[in-house]
Amino acid sequence: MPAARGARPISKIEIRRVSKMFGEGDARTVEAIRLLDLRIEEGEIYCLLGPSGCGKTTALNLIAGFDQPTTGEVLVDGEPVTKPGPDRAVVFQQPTLYPWYSVLSNITLGPRLAGVGLAEARSTALRYIAVMGLTGFEDRYPYELSGGMQQRVALARAWVNTPRVLLLDEPFGALDAQTRIVMQELLLDLWERFKTTILFITHDVDEAIFLGDRIGVMGRRPGLLKEELAVNLRRPRTIAVTTDQNFVDTKRKILEHLYEEGQIR
Repeated sequence: MPAARGARPISKIEIRRVSKMFGEGDARTVEAIRLLDLRIEEGEIYCLLGPSGCGKTTALNLIAGFDQPTTGEVLVDGEPVTKPGPDRAVVFQQPTLYPWYSVLSNITLGPRLAGVGLAEARSTALRYIAVMGLTGFEDRYPYELSGGMQQRVALARAWVNTPRVLLLDEPFGALDAQTRIVMQELLLDLWERFKTTILFITHDVDEAIFLGDRIGVMGRRPGLLKEELAVNLRRPRTIAVTTDQNFVDTKRKILEHLYEEGQIR
């Protein structure tokens, strides 16, 4: 339904004046997020950047439906989020694959649980396996794969369900520097193909600039959105853009802001 004349258009994801408290009793209560406002548009890669403990993952968990806000509301496509759903896929820093399932079985599990027939689920999974560069590893188990390959399986398992939103919580944080770059470029290639709306959580400034259309910079707890920047870099992107003057200028702005906030010294 189109928005009424004069009304603000509906964003893909909206966090409206959200606060989140953990614990009970004044002495034990922790305020993870305070009055957070955030809008993410259809087909956008939005990177949420900030130090550990600033509330980034809490925000992601609220969008995923794993938790509920203490105050405020979280919406996807204009509808309140009340629980997890197949429209929102999540990939964590650790791949969390089922160790007793092969690569193919891990990827087909979601479609099978959704009622897709075995032949169709297998056919779809094999297409994603090819896209992820995992052809020949269909029958391998997670313990037989490198960290980067395990994360490729995790991404395939998320994307095979054609989610409307992909929520990535520092998915490349545990990888070595070279593998991390390869995975970042793979993610951008997949995004160019599917244009899925992505929220990408990171504490790495270069990663946020390389991937994002916009970057939200959070302050220390309680989580507040301190700054929001548009990334003016051409797409499709390769690692070559990291020497672009716009990349350098954006990085300088972010680092200056983090310094002012006392997040780096």
